Amino acid sequence: MDLGTGSGAIGLAIARNHNGKVVGTDISHEAIEVAKYNAKINGIENIEFYYSDMFENINEQFDMIVSNPPCSTTESLDDLERNGKMIMPRISREGGVDGMKFHRIIANNSPRFLKENGKLILMQCYDPQAIEQTLIDSGNFDPRKFEFSYGKNNQRRAVIATPYNGIA
Repeated sequence: MDLGTGSGAIGLAIARNHNGKVVGTDISHEAIEVAKYNAKINGIENIEFYYSDMFENINEQFDMIVSNPPCSTTESLDDLERNGKMIMPRISREGGVDGMKFHRIIANNSPRFLKENGKLILMQCYDPQAIEQTLIDSGNFDPRKFEFSYGKNNQRRAVIATPYNGIA
């Protein structure tokens, strides 16, 4: 599942490279329509998109939950708006006062939606340590089992976490 799919880029990349069913969710009806359009023009048929505010409308378990949640602080977005530099919808970027609002929701709730030995993959923003600490603070994930994906300049791009005992 691609939680907070936006344009569908992550979910579509997974679907293109995976034969199983992929689900993308978003709180924005407009984002869902864009994601469906992107699936159509790319000929990707093994993905479904649902409207959902985080886990609200999810009734199944997944092998993997992937998310690149909003992580900009409210203050930083206020500055962008004041300077006329906000180019994306605020809902797609705002992660609350500390930028971690959605990471906390995901850390606290995702284990119930993961199959046994399922993985949570969180794209990392400005402060990877804060994201990892949020996972630890939830009490749901074993930091000794954290894995990381790296991008350019050997920067961490994602943390891959398994719930304790591999079960929800």
